[in-house]
Amino acid sequence: MRRYRQIAVAVLVIVLLILVVRLGGIQWSKVQVRRAEERGRADARRDIVQGKLSIPQYGRSNPYDSEFADLLRRQYGVEPHFHAPELYEDKAEGAYDFGYIREMEAAVSKKMPGDAFAKAMSEAQKRWAHKLAKNDRAVVPEELFPSARSFSHVPSDCLKPHHAGENLEGILRSCGRPAEEIGTGDDFVFVYRFDDGQSATVTSPDLEKITEIHWENK
Repeated sequence: MRRYRQIAVAVLVIVLLILVVRLGGIQWSKVQVRRAEERGRADARRDIVQGKLSIPQYGRSNPYDSEFADLLRRQYGVEPHFHAPELYEDKAEGAYDFGYIREMEAAVSKKMPGDAFAKAMSEAQKRWAHKLAKNDRAVVPEELFPSARSFSHVPSDCLKPHHAGENLEGILRSCGRPAEEIGTGDDFVFVYRFDDGQSATVTSPDLEKITEIHWENK
């Protein structure tokens, strides 16, 4: 009986030692993560003082990324870095980036208040599309609106509630990506073809506001 009690005590001691080691490792990991985030914030503050503003851009690349980067550099002194979202195996590495980004975003928002970021993106799209037009290359809606959905069936009812003066984004949500772009001047002219045989053109000078919706076979 005494022997079994000694074995039970020994097993309990081993279990307790394992728990202590694991808890100690968890606490040490938390310390490493916290220190890594602090290093990231410190490095960001150093870069801000030196006038080096940068901000990450996540997600799929766009054909107008170079125009967008050029606008941010020239108008705001901000350097964008384009890359896909990372899955960090090292938590400390992820914490460093998190700290750096949080600190840097606060400084960038002062240079680019309100909707300045969205306006710069829209202007970059416009410059890119006009560059294609000058090179006699058709503007491809898939490239211009990479995040817009493409519907296999498009009913004409999707466009009827919309009118000039609205934002183009509303039509993209309702009707999806247009079939093509046929503008020959400064304005963008997008063509929608519907299941019932009708078609319509949507005109926008800046990829934001709609100036005209014209039905071809109504």
